[in-house]
Amino acid sequence: MSLIRQYDVDVRNALISAFIAAIGPAPTLKIRTGAMPSSCAAARSGTILVSMTLPSTWQAAPSNGVSNLSGTWSGTASAAGDAGHFEMYPAGSPTDVKYQGVVTKAFPLTTTATAAINTNLLTFSSASAVAVGDSVSGAGIPAGTTVREKTSTTITLSTVLTSAIASGTDIYIGNAASGALWLTNITIAVSATVTVTRHRMTAPGA
Repeated sequence: MSLIRQYDVDVRNALISAFIAAIGPAPTLKIRTGAMPSSCAAARSGTILVSMTLPSTWQAAPSNGVSNLSGTWSGTASAAGDAGHFEMYPAGSPTDVKYQGVVTKAFPLTTTATAAINTNLLTFSSASAVAVGDSVSGAGIPAGTTVREKTSTTITLSTVLTSAIASGTDIYIGNAASGALWLTNITIAVSATVTVTRHRMTAPGA
């Protein structure tokens, strides 16, 4: 499909800034089990696994039409289950859902050694959060690649690299394509500390 509209960087940044302002400082984030409701106005569904108050400045100022989370998004789980979706409320408005989205298991890891083209071993300072079978994506990694084997600091890919990967490169583990909010593990235990690994806003019209 051809591009039907385009905005410059100032407009794209303004769109994200307006979104942040509409929710306001220190909102409440709730992570629930199950599928996301059909709209923000629909009845809530699923079990609340964790509720956390986000920092006053919870989203960074946008740059080039992109904004990442700011500060630490973390809380203690009050129930057990698999995270499926989240909802966000303005501070002091516990029933006014302003924003909702899908939760997936995904997180970045930064390589600590160079990996040559046509090899399949990546090295990190720690690979403890990685599981065999996890999806892997990033520059030089073919679509559909998964983790075949792992050690405490390395992962062996199911395919070989199509280009070399330098040390210091971010590689994405898990379902990085479908989630608006990422967790290291979506299977949550009672009293576990739950920390969001990424929440990135990208304005349309690039």
